[in-house]
Amino acid sequence: MHALSIERADGSRWKVTLRRLRPHDDADEPRGLERECELLRLLERVGISAPRPIYLDSAGEHFGAPASVLSFIPGKLNVAEKNTGPWTDALAATLLSIHAITLETTNLSILKRTDNRARIDDIASDVRDDSLANEVLEVLRAHCDRIEPLPDTLVHNDYWAGNTIWQRGRITGVIDWLHARVGDPRNDVSECRGALVFDHDEDVANEFLAAYERRLGRVLPDLWFFDLL
Repeated sequence: MHALSIERADGSRWKVTLRRLRPHDDADEPRGLERECELLRLLERVGISAPRPIYLDSAGEHFGAPASVLSFIPGKLNVAEKNTGPWTDALAATLLSIHAITLETTNLSILKRTDNRARIDDIASDVRDDSLANEVLEVLRAHCDRIEPLPDTLVHNDYWAGNTIWQRGRITGVIDWLHARVGDPRNDVSECRGALVFDHDEDVANEFLAAYERRLGRVLPDLWFFDLL
């Protein structure tokens, strides 16, 4: 990712973001950038603040690799706020606005569906020699088909504070939609909780969960499964 400041002929400047895929990024997602650009146009239509696609170079003709040029969202990353209450509440509110986008409200056919069983199989292929990971996988496999399903929503699939842009204490945009899917919203909740444990501690992760559930109006069932996954 690079921020580019472009000087126009009249002397004005235009700031944009350039995303270029590395070879391994494109291996499993040959249409990843195209899909992301389509999704970003959709997000603009439904009012989710995210980068706006400006130019797509899926063949890498101009930038040496598959690339997209996106609008630049002013602000900063904010991953270690000391006053965590309003901060985690803002993270929860923004995530809920994403999960409000469902198959009933929006055409999400451009996105693949995330599947818990497939995720477990993917993890298993990477951790064959890890005894603890295999113990965890046994538990996940044993309970996978017993988990109460929730209605599918838009899933960011990498939602954490580092993929949010902040300005004056408010989230002004969510970035990095390359791996977005349709699926169970608990995937995003647990993804963010895990990052909060590493950046802060378990109390802050639980604070975020409490804010999400308070705004949702109910407790999320079987969240332990997604935390473990």
